[in-house]
Amino acid sequence: MQNIVPFKRYKISVYPLYNDGPGSPLSTKAYLQEDSPASGPFVRLKEAGKAAAQLEWDEIPVNERRGFITNYTIFCKSAGENESYVTVGSASRQYTLVNLKGNTLYRVIIMASTAKGGTNGTAVSFKTLAFAKQEIATIIASTIPVSLSVTIMMLLVYFMNKNPKNNCQNVPDAAHSHPYLNSPKCQSKNNFDAKELEKASETIRTIGQQLQSEENESYQVYSRNAEDPTLMGSHTGQLPPSRNLQSNLTCLLLNSEEVFQV
Repeated sequence: MQNIVPFKRYKISVYPLYNDGPGSPLSTKAYLQEDSPASGPFVRLKEAGKAAAQLEWDEIPVNERRGFITNYTIFCKSAGENESYVTVGSASRQYTLVNLKGNTLYRVIIMASTAKGGTNGTAVSFKTLAFAKQEIATIIASTIPVSLSVTIMMLLVYFMNKNPKNNCQNVPDAAHSHPYLNSPKCQSKNNFDAKELEKASETIRTIGQQLQSEENESYQVYSRNAEDPTLMGSHTGQLPPSRNLQSNLTCLLLNSEEVFQV
């Protein structure tokens, strides 16, 4: 056979011959001579985690294989550690490295081999994650409530400082207050009894008006009796009893109004 060169793949077909013509051929692929590949596979990092990394690569072009690919060897190395490797079949196009260290830089090379030898492809470097995806999700889930609590507390402090009047609304006026009446206990009691004090004040005013009319009548009687010399001795230097009672009621009314107003 002429024009057949080594390191090139050929397709050889054999046709059976019958009396009525050729039959269906049988074909196979073959090399006159094999050698190591002209180039190695181009490897890519598909995904990297904390303890694993997924790699993938393309098939070497036919004109660069120079023989049948028998297997791929994946070499992996990190700083300060010995190089490790794993061999996979010729049909493989991806592989997942396991048992890696977290937060570590790795360098990977894949070698394609034929019966005559192997050739390294391009290298890829990657760094594993410090935390796994599940760990990151757990950290985020535990951090969000704390962050929200701190934010709410900061907002509360901000609005409290922004409205300083709210901090002084319960401070009593020293010039118009009484120590007991301005105490929280007394203020709550005054608020609770405000309606009762108002009713009591109205009642006292009514009684005062009635006593005023009775006093006028009593004073007229007292004046008539004063003209009688026989009765003057019993009331000399004294006011009618109703006037004294009215004075006491008036004081009580004023005191009740003062407590109600405070």
